[in-house]
Amino acid sequence: MEERLINPRNFNTLPFKEDEVILVDDIVTTGSTLTEAAEALHIQGKKVILCLTLTDAENKF
Repeated sequence: MEERLINPRNFNTLPFKEDEVILVDDIVTTGSTLTEAAEALHIQGKKVILCLTLTDAENKF
């Protein structure tokens, strides 16, 4: 998990007209992917209204 925290994603986004965004990720480990994606979108003036994940890395089945 530590590697996730020191390995930034450097997201690039394509322009789109919607101002509000829902972020979807398959699994959340540290939350850094969603955080970095949200920051990249905020820079473009977008508002993240919801973040959805299917599961988290700590979930034990």
